[in-house]
Amino acid sequence: MIELKTNKAEQDSQIASDREEIASLKRELKVKNNQLKEMNERCQRAVDESELHRTRIQELQKENTEMKLKIDVQESTIDGHKSEIAHLSLELRETGDLYKIYEKKCESLIG
Repeated sequence: MIELKTNKAEQDSQIASDREEIASLKRELKVKNNQLKEMNERCQRAVDESELHRTRIQELQKENTEMKLKIDVQESTIDGHKSEIAHLSLELRETGDLYKIYEKKCESLIG
């Protein structure tokens, strides 16, 4: 009977020790679970922020392409204006030369 009581006391002690270990493991698991949730939330925020940056980069690339196209149009317009200026300058010189010839003819007819 003493042996049974001793055995029971040892088992009760083991049960109490196991319960304490289980409680400790539950607390540790709860802490790790909270850490995991926090890490998942941080990862999700990072993914969301990354998506925002990716979207902004795409918008900026689109704007950049539009600006390049506008620059090309402006450069073409400038080239057209330069060509027109050159043509008008040449036409003006020719008109001036013709006017000088006209004046000389008029002077020779009058004088």
